[in-house]
Amino acid sequence: MRDLLASSIGLLMEECLSFNLGNDNKISGNQWRDTVLRSVILMETILCNTTDEIGVADFEHKVLTMTNAEEHSVMGQLNEGLISEHPGILIDRLVHILQDLLPKYQLSSKVVARKYGHPSRLMRYWLPFSLLLFSASTSLKILANKRTEIIRWILEIGSTAVDFWSNWVVEPIQRLIGTIRHDKASEIAIMSKNSLEADRASLERMVVDFVQDHQTLTKGDPAATDKLTITNSVREGDLTPVLKAYERDLRSPFVGTVRGDLIRALLIQIQKTKVDVEIAMSGIDSLLKSQELVFGFVGITPGILVSYSVFQWICGLFGSRKGLRRNEEHHQLRHALRNVDRTLAGSSLTTNGILNFKDHGLLICDAEYLLQRARAVLKGADFRKFNEDVSDLIDIQRGADRQLQVVRRIGYTYSRWFQ
Repeated sequence: MRDLLASSIGLLMEECLSFNLGNDNKISGNQWRDTVLRSVILMETILCNTTDEIGVADFEHKVLTMTNAEEHSVMGQLNEGLISEHPGILIDRLVHILQDLLPKYQLSSKVVARKYGHPSRLMRYWLPFSLLLFSASTSLKILANKRTEIIRWILEIGSTAVDFWSNWVVEPIQRLIGTIRHDKASEIAIMSKNSLEADRASLERMVVDFVQDHQTLTKGDPAATDKLTITNSVREGDLTPVLKAYERDLRSPFVGTVRGDLIRALLIQIQKTKVDVEIAMSGIDSLLKSQELVFGFVGITPGILVSYSVFQWICGLFGSRKGLRRNEEHHQLRHALRNVDRTLAGSSLTTNGILNFKDHGLLICDAEYLLQRARAVLKGADFRKFNEDVSDLIDIQRGADRQLQVVRRIGYTYSRWFQ
C-alpha cells in the first residue's frame, strides 16, 4: 500500500500539469487543453485503482495505459466533433473526483490505517489503568490513616523553608548591605572598642604610682620621675623601673612580699601581659574588619547556593517536558533527514538518470515530513533557507547525485539542529 501511494504521488508530480515548453516559453491553447485533460484523467484513474492489490510496476503500467487510452478516446471524440470543447466536461469530471472519488479514497485509507496503524489508547494503556484501579483503594486508606502526619510534615516543610529563607538568605543579605554601607551595627569585632584604652590607662597609672613611690630607683633623675615621660615609656612597652624593683625584691622575696613591692611588680606585669594580649587581639580585630565584606559574601554563599539549586530543580521539574519535547523534535528532524538520504541512496534510476515514480513519491513524502519537523525547530531566516534547500532536494531533474549533494549540504549547514 505504501509503495502504491508513493508511486501515485510520483505519477501525479511528473505527469500532471507537465508542459513541454519551447524556446519561447509560451503555451498555446491546445497545449493547455491537452495537459489539463490528461491531468484530470490521470487523477481519476489513480483514485480508481489505488486500492487494487497489485505490484508497483503493474500499477504504473495499468494507470498509464488506462490514462493514455482514455486521453486518446476523448481526443478522438473532440476531433470528430462528438463532444464539444466546453470546459464543463472537465468540470464535471473534477466534481466527480471531489465529491465521489476522494471521499471514497479517504474512507478506504482510514480503514487501512485503522487496521495496520497504532492501536487505541485503551489497548496501549490497559495495564497501567488496571494497576491504578486496583491500588486506588489501598492508597486512599493509607492517606486517610496518615492524614494528620502528612499535614504535619507539610507544615514542617513549609516552616523549615521559610526559616531557611529568612535566616540564611534574607538576614545575611541585610548584613552584607549594612557592611557595604559601613553600618556600625554590622561591624565584626572580637573585643570591645574601649577595652584596650582602659587597660592601657590603668597600666600607666599603676607604673606612675609605683615609680613615684620608689624614687630611689631613679637615683634622683628628675626626668625619670616625670609623669609624661613614664607614660610615654609605658606606651612604648618600657617597664624598666618596675623590672628593676622586681629584680631587687627577688634577692629577698620575703622582705619584698612583706613590704608589698614584689606583689605590686607582679600585678603590674600581669596588667602588662593583658595589655599586650589586647594589642594583639586589636590587630586581629582590625584584620577582620578589613575583610568584613569577604566574610559577608562567605556567609551568604551557602544560602544562595542552596536556594539556586532548589530553584533549578523546580524549573527542571516543570520544564523537563519542554526539554524532552525539544530533544524529541531534534531527534525526529535528524531521522527525517536520514530517511531522505536512505530513499535517495536506495533508489532505482531511469535511463535518464532520474528517480522512478515510486522513489520520487517516497522522496516527496520524506521531504514533506522533513519540512514539517524543521518548522518546529527552525525559525525565521533559517527556516526560509531550509525551505529553499528542500525545494532543491525534490527537483528530480537535477539527478540523484545532485540530490545527494543537497542532503549533505543540509546536514552540515544545519548540523546544530541535528545534534
